[in-house]
Amino acid sequence: MTATPPLSREKMSTAVRVMLPFGILTAVIIGAWQNITQIDTAQLTQAFRDIGLGQWLAALGCIALSFAAIGRYDGIWHRILETKTPPRLAKQTGMAAIAIGQVLGAGAVTGGFIRWQTLSHLSPSQITKISTFVALSFLGSWGLFATLSAWYLGWIPTQVLVFGPIAIALTYWALRSKISHLPVTKRNGFDLLIYTFADLLFAGSALFILLPSSVDASFTIILAGFVVALGMGLIANVPAGAGVFEVSLIMLLEPIEAAPVLAGVCAFRVVGYLIPACVAIVWVGLNRLRAPFAIPKQAGEWDLLHQHGNLRAENDSVWLLGHPCGVPVTLGAQPNAQAPSFSLGCYKVPAQTAARLRKANWVVAKVANEGILYPKHWTATGKSFAGLRRKQNAARASGVTVHQTTTLPVRQLNAIAREWAKNCGGERGFSMGRFCPDYMKQQVVFLVRHNNALVGFVTFQTHGSRWTLDLIRHKCGMPDGAMHLAISDAIEAAKLAGISELSLAAVPEFGFDRSNRLAAKSDGLRQFKHSFRPKWQPLYHASRGPVSFFITLLAVTVAIQRPCGRMASIFALKVAWNRET
Repeated sequence: MTATPPLSREKMSTAVRVMLPFGILTAVIIGAWQNITQIDTAQLTQAFRDIGLGQWLAALGCIALSFAAIGRYDGIWHRILETKTPPRLAKQTGMAAIAIGQVLGAGAVTGGFIRWQTLSHLSPSQITKISTFVALSFLGSWGLFATLSAWYLGWIPTQVLVFGPIAIALTYWALRSKISHLPVTKRNGFDLLIYTFADLLFAGSALFILLPSSVDASFTIILAGFVVALGMGLIANVPAGAGVFEVSLIMLLEPIEAAPVLAGVCAFRVVGYLIPACVAIVWVGLNRLRAPFAIPKQAGEWDLLHQHGNLRAENDSVWLLGHPCGVPVTLGAQPNAQAPSFSLGCYKVPAQTAARLRKANWVVAKVANEGILYPKHWTATGKSFAGLRRKQNAARASGVTVHQTTTLPVRQLNAIAREWAKNCGGERGFSMGRFCPDYMKQQVVFLVRHNNALVGFVTFQTHGSRWTLDLIRHKCGMPDGAMHLAISDAIEAAKLAGISELSLAAVPEFGFDRSNRLAAKSDGLRQFKHSFRPKWQPLYHASRGPVSFFITLLAVTVAIQRPCGRMASIFALKVAWNRET
């Protein structure tokens, strides 16, 4: 008689994964069997019908906030893994992946597939890491709140509260070999906990709102029961936690009557699962229909799409920065080339492109001047640079120093950026850069110090042998000439680095406003940049007709001055698009 060979570790692991859902489901059914058998179907149906419109709308609002919080998970992990995915797209993809994954089950796998369909620029390895880290970090954070909830419900003694920190420690231990090389900070961990708390709070609030008034239980009791039951459904790995979540909640809220609780849960399934999944599927489908967006390397503003995303209308790109995407070759090679049929407006196009668009009967007008320097030939000598030299000398005499860095003092930079934004009307958007430490890691950064105290910084986007000025941020009361010295030293650094062209970016200069009243507010910026004696190159705005010209220019103004008004800008573009087409 031969001995039975022992089970391998892999087979035992597989057996546990297969049996765990059935074990959990069996346990909770046994625990709540009495309540389940006493459910009155008629009472359940009536309780569901009694849910009012106001409850549905309030619950939808809570679910929207819940998904907004959980979408931040993807934003955090994209930032840690440095995928260069636009933050908005990362969060939206995370929300869609979770909305679909929680319905179909196998959240990490399903979510990975959704991310792969949406983020085509990422490798399978990156997709796998993001999906895995999002799932594990959420479970680790949930473990802490589930332990507190079970204690609050009286299911575990106070001494067992120690298991919450142990759960977090075990999660870190399981991940340590995979994340030891990643720049994960304590702030990242704290943010993940906060967003998990917000997700659970708003989702639990939605359930509480949908429960019939006959459910006599406080908000905290319902929230605690929801947190524990949600995790039971996740651990069971059943699609949507079907059955496990409902039975667990009934058991946890005993002796509360089961029928009205189940009615609220059914409504919660519609609001928290069905509707988000449908919205996510539509969003993923529309996102798949969008054509890949090529980014020309010669235009500095195109890098800002990684910060702001792109304004789109319908399925075509109707708003462009610099050269029309995919069109410069055609326009340059054929004198009689037609204007791009897919574009409604082109912002900041150079003179050559503007001339061809004008020949195609587009409305074209000058909107800005871009200052261009050639570091190899630039020197602050001669009578025309006398004012600049005075500024430089004044700054040096007051103790101002400038140096290039690759190590960012993020807290100090953040404080300076906030002070600047407060004094200058806030950060801008669209074609203007916003303060973002992760984005700055891809740039050339110069720090400005006064008596060894950091008082400002400037950043440049890099494109091969070209630098483009992006951010100028400084504290109030900074010594006179400090920023003049910073830009001068940056030009000298560009010369040493072999950079052939340096752009000081653009300043407004409207050709359709004879007195240039619209550009008067930029006189100080224009004077500052002019002190370096750049070669000014005109930039133009072009659109299909006079009405769409002013609508699209207004849309871009809103997008720049009020980045949060992005939807208003898109609406204006759609109005212009429909009018012209």
